[in-house]
Amino acid sequence: MTRPPAPVRTTTRTLVAFLVLTSSANPNGRAVPVHLALPPGVLAPGAYEMQLTVLAPDAARAAFRRATVLIVP
Repeated sequence: MTRPPAPVRTTTRTLVAFLVLTSSANPNGRAVPVHLALPPGVLAPGAYEMQLTVLAPDAARAAFRRATVLIVP
């Protein structure tokens, strides 16, 4: 009889960046490209969950997008 694999220990660290977009950011649509650049060594290679939160305080609205980001050596 084999043992089940040991649970993977994970830690959570939040990286926060603030962007201010105006209505002229993309006049032809709602998509805005996002580029994330980190210095080497900030994150170890592996898969990370990224969440982008867009707030529209004037409209009292928010939108969320989650994606898996893969850091490779």
